[in-house]
Amino acid sequence: MPISGGRKIKKGVIQGGSTEEQVMASNIDIAFIVCGLDNNFDLRRIERYITLVYNSRVKPVVILNKADKCPNPEDFLRLVEEVAIKIPVYIVSALKSISMDVFTQYMQPGKTVVFLGSSGVGKSTIINCLFGENRQQTKLISESTGKGRHTTTYSELIMHDSGCMLIDTPGSRELQLWGTTDCLDESFQDIIELSYKCKYNDCQHHNEPGCAIIKAIEEGSLSYERYESYKKQFFELKLLDKRKKQLELYRNKMMKRNKF
Repeated sequence: MPISGGRKIKKGVIQGGSTEEQVMASNIDIAFIVCGLDNNFDLRRIERYITLVYNSRVKPVVILNKADKCPNPEDFLRLVEEVAIKIPVYIVSALKSISMDVFTQYMQPGKTVVFLGSSGVGKSTIINCLFGENRQQTKLISESTGKGRHTTTYSELIMHDSGCMLIDTPGSRELQLWGTTDCLDESFQDIIELSYKCKYNDCQHHNEPGCAIIKAIEEGSLSYERYESYKKQFFELKLLDKRKKQLELYRNKMMKRNKF
């Protein structure tokens, strides 16, 4: 079934050296960001999905799947809660049907939810568990890499008995952001709030005196990796904005030329 209109989850795709918009799903109320508690776990990837979802003005919920594969899931929960600020985070195991009742509160009649995550995190297995039957195809995961094949190759809309619409999406191993730097105000609100405490309004957070971000990193209240992740996303979105403007100028130029 085609999916179109409403609040769209968008990502960028590189085509011919330029970045183009790709709509992953639309008419979304809740986005479940699924990550596996196995070799697939990647905190920085979770941050990127959070930015992607916030840019689409959709409510994010983080699902840590495969709890049965992890001896210390609570440790991973604490790590995710540090970066998923004010976002619900749940530990589940779709394969063993552990804590799957956490989805009930979100799967309300008339609502549409989407499952996002890289290949092999168990999105289709979660959907199968929620339906109580094998609705979506799944494949074995490589024990060495924790990665699976792209079993789901297109976004599919499925009606649940609750009256909620579920969307399964293809796994994304390389997640190109789409949007503006404004969405980082939510996904990295801890860093934004720290920046307001810097001594100088134009602080670049390098070696300026009175920099609250440098102080937080030195004191251990902010990890260096998270700040580097913020900078990477910031410059990536700035570059994207520059490319979009250049493309718009080129298109306008070609339109004017074609008039003559």
